[in-house]
Amino acid sequence: MDLFQKKAPRVATPLGKAPTAATPQEETQTEVKKDVNDDIQKALGRVKVSHGSQEMEVDVAGKTIAYVRENLGTILNVTIDAKAWIDGKVVDDENTILLANSSLEFIKASGVKGILS
Repeated sequence: MDLFQKKAPRVATPLGKAPTAATPQEETQTEVKKDVNDDIQKALGRVKVSHGSQEMEVDVAGKTIAYVRENLGTILNVTIDAKAWIDGKVVDDENTILLANSSLEFIKASGVKGILS
């Protein structure tokens, strides 16, 4: 066996059966699925996300508001009480899916400062 020969990846099997190497067809199917998922993510596009003076464009189209709040909340300094607005309209459902080229803003009520307010 050539030391530089690429080995086929092992695939998960039900308990009690020995694992087998993936066939070339299975490898091709896996590569196609990955390519399709990458293309879908690119097609979904970017979303402008902002909170106060913090603003960024990120590839979160297809994700939920809750996902953005959880993953970008620290970076953008998003407070728990900040309301989510999509394209100028308040959104109460954190499970709303973001669309490409939309604008997500986290806005805190006017005149509210700090955690003790």
